[in-house]
Order: sequence, then C-alpha cells, then structure tokens
Amino acid sequence: ISGGRLVKRSCEEYIKSSGDLKEGGYFVGHAGNLNCKHVVHIVCPSWKGGNVKEEEKLSEMVFKAMNQASVRSLKSMALPAIGSGNYG
Repeated sequence: ISGGRLVKRSCEEYIKSSGDLKEGGYFVGHAGNLNCKHVVHIVCPSWKGGNVKEEEKLSEMVFKAMNQASVRSLKSMALPAIGSGNYG
C-alpha cells in the first residue's frame, strides 16, 4: 500500500516550512492512503560500527515515535523497519 500524493505533499510542505530533518529529528505527517491516522517520519542515526551509541540513539527515536502516539491519544501504532536504510 502506498501513502500516495498526500504523504508526499505533507513531507514537501514540512521541508518547505521547516527545512530538512536532521538526525534525531521527526515530524508527524498526513497518512494519505495508508490505513492509519498519522505517519511519524523520523531520521535515525547512521550506523558507525556500533561505537557511537547508535543503539541508544535508535531507542530514543522509537521513544519519540511512541510519545507522539501518546500525545495524540492513539490506541495503536506500527513501527516498520525504521532505520533499515542505515542499519541494513
């Protein structure tokens, strides 16, 4: 399933108003055609051999996503393979 144009537009609007996300950053965007209410976009740390607290930083990103679900009183959330582009 693809989120479609609304997800892309949500990302583009965020970047236009706030700039690119940096490592550790996140924003909550439109879910588009996905079967959910929101998409939390996060930028995970790059893997640097495991010696620069990458696991701790990734855990912080998961916590940030969970916090956003809590702030919005969501009853469920899915965490796909976040950071898989960086962690393989």
